[in-house]
Amino acid sequence: MQRVCPNALMLNYTNPMVMLSWAVTSVTDIRYVGLCHSVQGTATTLAEYIGVPYEEVSYWAAGINHMAWFLEYRWNGQDAYPMIFDSMEKPEIYERDIVKFEILKHFGAFVSESSIHASEYLPYFRRTPKMISRYTSDKMWGVAGDSADVEGRWRRILERRAKMDQETEQLAFGPDPIDVELSNEYFSRILNACETNEPFVFNGNVPNTDLITNLPSNSVAEVPILVDGCGLHPCHVGDLPPALAALNRTSLNVQDSAVQGFLNKDRESIYRAIQLDPLTSSLLTLDQIREMVDELFATHADFIDF
Repeated sequence: MQRVCPNALMLNYTNPMVMLSWAVTSVTDIRYVGLCHSVQGTATTLAEYIGVPYEEVSYWAAGINHMAWFLEYRWNGQDAYPMIFDSMEKPEIYERDIVKFEILKHFGAFVSESSIHASEYLPYFRRTPKMISRYTSDKMWGVAGDSADVEGRWRRILERRAKMDQETEQLAFGPDPIDVELSNEYFSRILNACETNEPFVFNGNVPNTDLITNLPSNSVAEVPILVDGCGLHPCHVGDLPPALAALNRTSLNVQDSAVQGFLNKDRESIYRAIQLDPLTSSLLTLDQIREMVDELFATHADFIDF
């Protein structure tokens, strides 16, 4: 892009979002933003939980990808957090997002990513089969009745992928017209804002140029961004509540070490990234972590040049 389209805007939907965003913006000068659908998806779900139309909701969310915090959530201009706490007391709602409601209960804010994903970044929910059972429900997104059966889950993934590939091929080459319906993804709205100068606000992942002041300045933050004909204008957030920033920093420690390992072709930094991971370190000794990473290096040797 720097060679052939240096003024183009890169819109990236690829995970691991923070690590890739950090690497790209560290070694290139291209215009870049990392996109996810967890913030607007969660905002929509919260409106459903509290029983109000999404069109009447406003919110202010910031943090890092998969761990952004709803610092404000309002219905018709009024604080709706009391309604969210009330909704947690209803079993049929609580069981749809157990992990996120537990985070809300103990840290005071609703987190952006699904309960399944959120539990990956913290040491509180997955250490034992008993804990997994306690914090998992078939009503949660991404959970199915045989979720504990690895082979069954893998089979479902392959079947779903095959179906998606078939549908995509039919859309691309089939004779039927394509029924285009605007989703809640940001991509087309960002392009429209750039081309028409019609402003649009979304949450995106960009270098933390003192946008969130108690997260590392060399990291990547997920913040509200205004986009118009002049490009991207990330919003200043200031300090996150201390405990929320601490959870973000714990994850950023992992991501920083992983990115440095990639950029510097340094295997020791990769070991240390995994050693710093909160869930991994709650389950394995340092020697076990190194053995596990060695297995990963060996398995993926054809794709690693250091």
